[in-house]
Amino acid sequence: MARQAVEQVQCDRCKRVELQAPLPTPRTEPTFVARYAGKELVYGDLCSYCKGTVERHLEELSQWERELTQKLGPVLSGNQAPPVSAAPDYSPPKPHSQAATMKKS
Repeated sequence: MARQAVEQVQCDRCKRVELQAPLPTPRTEPTFVARYAGKELVYGDLCSYCKGTVERHLEELSQWERELTQKLGPVLSGNQAPPVSAAPDYSPPKPHSQAATMKKS
């Protein structure tokens, strides 16, 4: 039977307990540290799900630095007004044939 050394890690973000392969050298720093406007967010240990979530959020934040080629919002050329659409017809329903309008005697 094959054996593998593992570490039991409890995620500081979601409190999930997970088995992970041990690191070759002991870690001296937390897994994730973020500082912004005098505030600090520190996670010592993260599970695989939370690591993926943090990586996706960091990737989304890095997209803010790229130059936008598309303008945001509707594009109107010059001083034109947007196209006008016809108003919906809220009148009562009309009969399908003239026979419905004829009085029976």
